[in-house]
Amino acid sequence: MRRLWMWFLLLNKRLYKKATFVILLLLIPLMILALNVVAQQDSGFVTIALAQDDPADAVSSEIVSKLISDQRVIRFVNCETSEAAQALVSARRADAAWVFPDAMQERLETFLKTRRNKEPVVTVFLREETVPLLLSHEKLAGALYKQCAPMLYRSYARGRTPELDGVSDEKLMSYYHGFEQKNALFQFAYPDETVRQDGDNAGGYLVTPLRGLLSIFVLLGGLAAAMFYMQDERRGVFSWVKQSRLTAVSAACQGIAVLNLSVVMLLSLLAIGMTVSLPRELVLLVLYILCCTAFCSLLSQLCRCVNVLGMVTPPLIVCMVVICPVFFNLGALRRLQFLFPPTYYLNAVHSDRYIVYGVVYCVICAALSFLLSRVRKKG
Repeated sequence: MRRLWMWFLLLNKRLYKKATFVILLLLIPLMILALNVVAQQDSGFVTIALAQDDPADAVSSEIVSKLISDQRVIRFVNCETSEAAQALVSARRADAAWVFPDAMQERLETFLKTRRNKEPVVTVFLREETVPLLLSHEKLAGALYKQCAPMLYRSYARGRTPELDGVSDEKLMSYYHGFEQKNALFQFAYPDETVRQDGDNAGGYLVTPLRGLLSIFVLLGGLAAAMFYMQDERRGVFSWVKQSRLTAVSAACQGIAVLNLSVVMLLSLLAIGMTVSLPRELVLLVLYILCCTAFCSLLSQLCRCVNVLGMVTPPLIVCMVVICPVFFNLGALRRLQFLFPPTYYLNAVHSDRYIVYGVVYCVICAALSFLLSRVRKKG
């Protein structure tokens, strides 16, 4: 046991003498810090300029205020005039402009009574018609519906229940505003039946793929460690080690590098609150370390040369960013996802079966790596 601990310390010391590995290690917290800073800024997939013809209009002011307060995916910019909003669109500083006319209350009531309106309730100026902009119209429709719902309630109550003729509008609306729905209409849960809390996505869409990016970054560190080992082996650093133990030493070098990077990754995720329960995170961390070590060991056995592994690594990293569920979970590429360790780590966060799949994947990669090393020794 003491000898293994000595090996662990020496291999760690060897890693920290590599400037490239130290830079990789420092880049993880720097990446977390940079994305957190960016996430606090005004950002969104779509930028919408808002303007009111009458800033004193109560209905349009309430709509604009609510839209401005919720900017997680759509970025809203409040403009003083309609011309200013249109100028932002023309200058490509905004993707669209929503202009709210005066007398919004009367316009909405007219539309609800007749289902027709000579004058538009909202005027939308588009630079071009894109899918995100079409989706943003759902946000506008939802904001308008919140204003229409009380009017529809009052109109329905007056038209269908003559018994309420003697009840004032204030009394009638007090029943509407006094109704409280304690149970949520929707509940979002993960495959392991864990219910998603309202604050789970508080970091915004920029921070959401952070776990996936960091997991690929950790795997990159394992591949870098494999290249370090190949360079040292060529220089004769491990010439005193028995030939039968070189494969284990190579795997240990990669595993220790992945371990160091994984610990920093976990601490960084804990710092920004992007973790599940700590026991599960530790299980996932151990699983990911083993999967990455087995994968890097197999890939180093296949390449057997620093130049080849160096050429393979960049396109491999790009493929993992696209194929693995980092930003999107592409159904057409689902089978290819199972070739890479990040798939098991990311899916296992809320799915127990992927923990089992990860163990199987680790065993298969380790077995293939061992068989390749045995074949090469016999050759």
